[in-house]
Amino acid sequence: MTTWLDGWDRIEGNDSGSWASGPVRPKLLLHTTEGSSIAGAVGAYRANNSWPHVTADPVRKRRVQHVPLTKPARALRNSAVPGETNRAPIVIQVEIVGRAAESHDWSEASLVWLGREVVGPLCAAASIPLVAPREFLGAKAGHTLASVTAKQRLTAAQWRDLSGIFGHQHAHHTQFAQFFKYLYRKFLTFIPLHQVWFYMLQCKISGR
Repeated sequence: MTTWLDGWDRIEGNDSGSWASGPVRPKLLLHTTEGSSIAGAVGAYRANNSWPHVTADPVRKRRVQHVPLTKPARALRNSAVPGETNRAPIVIQVEIVGRAAESHDWSEASLVWLGREVVGPLCAAASIPLVAPREFLGAKAGHTLASVTAKQRLTAAQWRDLSGIFGHQHAHHTQFAQFFKYLYRKFLTFIPLHQVWFYMLQCKISGR
């Protein structure tokens, strides 16, 4: 696997050691920074030692890598509950500059850039399949998403065994929730792997 991505800026942070043992089920985990700049996000990572692999700003079109793809990042919560989060092999963690509650207003150009320049290259580099095994729920889900026990969360076994693209709302252990609503399987458009696109055109909060 590629360690550092060509063409990306680099602001190095801390990793969380080595991948845990177990089956290799590559995942891409998406989250928003809930802020307006990479600089602000990096300040928070430093303060909390909560580094993701990368941060992407779809407005300014900037990509920054913090942790080698060959090492686990540390943006996820990991409690005493059995099951790894950060160190589950292999979870590539992405922070997107912006606020989830405003994501329905993101321009198509920003979404296409995220797909072409961020998600696509990361999935190709880490052999992550372009599938969404779980639907991304929105503010109208009918239950509190930002809860450890929320019903959209994966169990420890599911987190270990599934592969594909997820949000923080799916992650085992964590209380964070991502209010993106992608129409399931409609947001994946791709051509051969060397030109793969993750074409997110249907990003809405109006879902269930």
